Amino acid sequence: VQSIEFGFTKFNPPPTLTRHPTPYEGKDDDKQRLEFVLTDLVTKLGFSEANNDDKILCGPDHKIGANLISLKRKDEKFPHFIVEMPCLHFRKSIIGTLFSAYKDVGIIQILQYARKQEESEWEQLIKPAHIDIATKNIRRLSSILHLSLILAFATSLPVDQEVELLSDIENLSCLNVASKWDEPLQQFIEKAHNNYTFQVHIDMMKHLDLILALHLAERLVGPEGH
Repeated sequence: VQSIEFGFTKFNPPPTLTRHPTPYEGKDDDKQRLEFVLTDLVTKLGFSEANNDDKILCGPDHKIGANLISLKRKDEKFPHFIVEMPCLHFRKSIIGTLFSAYKDVGIIQILQYARKQEESEWEQLIKPAHIDIATKNIRRLSSILHLSLILAFATSLPVDQEVELLSDIENLSCLNVASKWDEPLQQFIEKAHNNYTFQVHIDMMKHLDLILALHLAERLVGPEGH
């Protein structure tokens, strides 16, 4: 399916081993159960240890992935299986790292302002247990910092250039604005390297954008996977 607006192609995987089975009811760290499932799968597919060219992604969460690594280290019984660490869990991990790193330099206060809440614990503000809600709040923070950067950049320019910049943002496409103003913006950021508060917010913004880029990558997928 071709997207007219963005030119992206949606990949529809075949309904076989490329889709995760329903979750196993019980402990997801049961190594014996995982070994049984993998053995059964290899047997029914007719795979042999002599021919291990065919590969299967396995490990829809961290515990199953860790158990698969442990089983592969114990013997060479499962050469066909490759541990998959899904983007979803990577995104959750980065979000936790982000707030742990920046909680003492203002990210909590920015999020309190964005959500109009007085809660001081970032877990209650960002809701990391609900990854889509957490990503939505990450997008809010990113928008706030990007807007603040553009306004700071605009006010540093002479009045005529400031008016020109704001007019271009309103009337030109994103690519045209970027090609015209990217170099002056980068120069503005470099000149402020001695302003440590400014640099912390730039680093924070880059980390937020990394999470959003990862979120976009999950949805692009494609014939080669993520």
